Amino acid sequence: MTHSSKRVLITDYMRDDTDLEESILNEAGIEVTVAESQDPSSWLSAALEADGTLTRHAPITADTIKQLAQCRIISRYCTGTDNIDAGSAEEQGIQVAYVAGYSTSEVADHSWAMALGLSRGVPLFNCLIADGGWQPAPLPTIHRLEGQTIGLIGYIDTLVA
Repeated sequence: MTHSSKRVLITDYMRDDTDLEESILNEAGIEVTVAESQDPSSWLSAALEADGTLTRHAPITADTIKQLAQCRIISRYCTGTDNIDAGSAEEQGIQVAYVAGYSTSEVADHSWAMALGLSRGVPLFNCLIADGGWQPAPLPTIHRLEGQTIGLIGYIDTLVA
């Protein structure tokens, strides 16, 4: 099917709505269809008429990609492309993109919070309280953070073109 305006499909997303995405794309003259689903059977017909797809976790398989004759780009709202068959997309001439650095500060903050929680026994005490409270003994010793050493090992995956 031939149409004059560009179309983008949004399969699934994280926030309550896609108002921001729709506003930006509409301003650029791009028509937006929102599927609100990770299930390809609910959005495949719209994808067949889309020039691009924005996705978060919806699986974009080789079988799906083979049907996307009009699509020129598949972009993910997250880091990585583990839910997109990037090789099949490349074979079809479809560009695959993602948001490099998405949530890196949030992941780092959460890692520190988890490390601190573990060092203070928060998960154990939470379970004990949920089970009706803890007994005075035997409880593990909680060590002060003062004087402790923590080692962090990280890995950053970067896109090399």
